[in-house]
Amino acid sequence: MHRAATLALVALSLACRNEPRPAVRPERNTLRDASPDVRQVDAPDVVAEVPPTHDVVTPPDAAPTAALPPSPTGPDGPLEEPWDADPTMLRPTSTAPLPEVPDTMRDDVRRYRALVVRTMECWSEGGRVSHTPPGDCAQRYATLAAGGPAAMHAIGRFVIDDTGHRLPLRERHAMETTARSWEGGPTRGDGNSLNTAGALAAVFARFESPEVVPYVIAGMRMPVARQYGDWGVDGQIATWLDVLPRVTGWDVAPMPPWQAETMTPDVRITFLGDVHDAWARWYRAHRNERLDAWRAAGLANARTMLTARDVARRVAAILRLGAEGNTAEDRESARRSLVELLAQRRMSNDGRRYMRQWATARGWTLDAPDAGADGGRAP
Repeated sequence: MHRAATLALVALSLACRNEPRPAVRPERNTLRDASPDVRQVDAPDVVAEVPPTHDVVTPPDAAPTAALPPSPTGPDGPLEEPWDADPTMLRPTSTAPLPEVPDTMRDDVRRYRALVVRTMECWSEGGRVSHTPPGDCAQRYATLAAGGPAAMHAIGRFVIDDTGHRLPLRERHAMETTARSWEGGPTRGDGNSLNTAGALAAVFARFESPEVVPYVIAGMRMPVARQYGDWGVDGQIATWLDVLPRVTGWDVAPMPPWQAETMTPDVRITFLGDVHDAWARWYRAHRNERLDAWRAAGLANARTMLTARDVARRVAAILRLGAEGNTAEDRESARRSLVELLAQRRMSNDGRRYMRQWATARGWTLDAPDAGADGGRAP
């Protein structure tokens, strides 16, 4: 009888082995498809606090971390007290030297900065409170977008002072607005360069200037260092960092969209810190090059990445070159690259589904079988 039971168990084991199995198993590591440069990022250069920008100074490339100094009095009056935080609790981060503001432009920069402060009324949601923006917000942003280099300097330096909690008190008070709490009752809220990121960062990305890059790097340093991620702040930081590939034509730390969409806030803010520091290193290596040279090299790199083994970089190249506005040749090269990538079966199931849906929306024909369209089993 014991022998019969043993034979039954062996038969059951063999039957289980012959069951069809998924061709591609769901990934355990949420960063499986991500670029190695994102998964393992070198330790960043630790730098000192970026000083308030009212005196228009250019900080050194690197300096030891220092405690926040007491609030001084600047040319625009007393500055607010810096955040009360133990510097040892901050994530070490990188920054970039700020561009100089020409003497002949300073008056114009001050005028545009006053307009930037007024756009802080144009927020709608922040944490547990909401706000109804004024009706002329679109015109305010349009005026900034048409302001050229003076508006660019004004926005960049305001963002650094705002996120570093180093604004003149009169500006901080001017940014306070009425709001409604999550229960619907009246309360107080304020606009800032994070909860207005959707519009303000879009304006900043339109300036045809390499100086946009160090401003974004310096402006996002303190939110990244303090590991802000709750209440949607991680998405606001990401919106600002997305300015960098749009301006430079590069994507130095690609993340597959299907992974970015499922990140928890704590994972995402850590990833954004890695992205921020990767951009700081990239800028230090390329800061003396022209904007058109950046973009030409970025386009050439994307074309090369269409045959890359790294999934994140290859997908980023496909999404970029396959989008509308590119040449027919680039779009076709992106389509062929995706067909080959699907056939290789090196993407996760989520990635296969996402890319097939993306291709379908563009009318692409994909003749590659994959395990992403039927729950993970081979066709």
